[in-house]
Amino acid sequence: MKQAKQVPIEQKSLYAIGRGARTLALCLGMLAFICLNIIAAQAAPVIGSATTVVRDVQGRLEQDWRVVVIDDSVHQDELIRTGTGSATRLIFADRTDFMIGSDSEVVLDKFIYDSTSNSGQLILRATKGLMKFRTGSMSSRSYRIETPVA
Repeated sequence: MKQAKQVPIEQKSLYAIGRGARTLALCLGMLAFICLNIIAAQAAPVIGSATTVVRDVQGRLEQDWRVVVIDDSVHQDELIRTGTGSATRLIFADRTDFMIGSDSEVVLDKFIYDSTSNSGQLILRATKGLMKFRTGSMSSRSYRIETPVA
């Protein structure tokens, strides 16, 4: 019968400490990742959603790019870019309907909305492409679309 290899107690405790430290480091790393995502979400409020997405639609918040899919939230200060043959439709909290055509870029600069009084402000910066815009429940003076030409 073989005897089990005996490991001195000092080596066992060092191994347990090393394993515990790795687990702790992994947990701390995951916690930091979650906290950073919460902070990023708070920094860029959700202002609407993508109800239609055709082909290649991307969003960029700060330096982070993502693929936009149906029912994704869109955020204040987010750049929305459509590729060739692509399009998207965004609906904002005030029911503003905004369609973005192929090869277009729009920055969702500012959206403030008070649903009790149907007041607020929506500012979009269309840098290139084709768009179609239908106002929601706020007064027409609440909307501003900035373009490079006009």
